[in-house]
Amino acid sequence: MIDNWIVLFIYGAFGLGCAALANQRGRSFVAWFFIGCLFTIFGLLLLFVLPDLKQEQRRLQRIVRENRRLREIVKSDRMSADQRFSHVEKRLDVHDQSLGLDTKPIAAVGGGSLPESSLPPPLLPSRVPKGLPEEGWFYAKGEERVGPMRWKAILEASRRGEISTETLVWCPAFEEWTRASEVHGLLGEAASS
Repeated sequence: MIDNWIVLFIYGAFGLGCAALANQRGRSFVAWFFIGCLFTIFGLLLLFVLPDLKQEQRRLQRIVRENRRLREIVKSDRMSADQRFSHVEKRLDVHDQSLGLDTKPIAAVGGGSLPESSLPPPLLPSRVPKGLPEEGWFYAKGEERVGPMRWKAILEASRRGEISTETLVWCPAFEEWTRASEVHGLLGEAASS
């Protein structure tokens, strides 16, 4: 009979131990009391393996607070940028009036856009001029050669201003490095004629 009381005391102690530890880790006191009574040491081990729910909840609350703070910063920055943009737009309008120019984008004037047929052709042709390859282009940047690249990539470099009239270019169709101004279509019609 005493042995039964000792066994019940041990099961109860494991149940209370599991319940107390589970309560500290954000889990149900009652459920873990019964788990501790049934599984004894395995119930305690299981509690140590499972994540601490209170710690997870604190971490999630910290993330929510940080996200809220960042959203407020972004909103404030956006409002500030909108105010600066409005101010700059007004100043540009004044300059346009004094110079007698209209530098607003087409879409901003009248809220619409021009049909495709009434737009001017691109400044630089996107097609490779006859007799020149699509790939294998290089250009000189100081002592360094940049490439190989496709025709469209070298046109983009030209648009960005990385290639001037005196910049040397080469492709498999050339025997030697050639000035960009001598390659038809690379710097636009005005530079190549």
